[in-house]
Amino acid sequence: MCESHCEDAMGETECKTCANCSHFRPHYAKNAKGEYTPLLYGHCVTPRIKKRFVDCKACSYWEERNG
Repeated sequence: MCESHCEDAMGETECKTCANCSHFRPHYAKNAKGEYTPLLYGHCVTPRIKKRFVDCKACSYWEERNG
């Protein structure tokens, strides 16, 4: 797994990780009940597709995920 990168902004902790980046697409697994469960990894679509873990330190392309 990766180390997360957190910065203190205005008294709040903001962690810039792949999980909260708009370019990150999480992967899911379907369980026996037919429900989808998020996995601890996914892929990044910028600038090219590459495997990333949710807690990876954000790269220079990081953009805040809306919603």
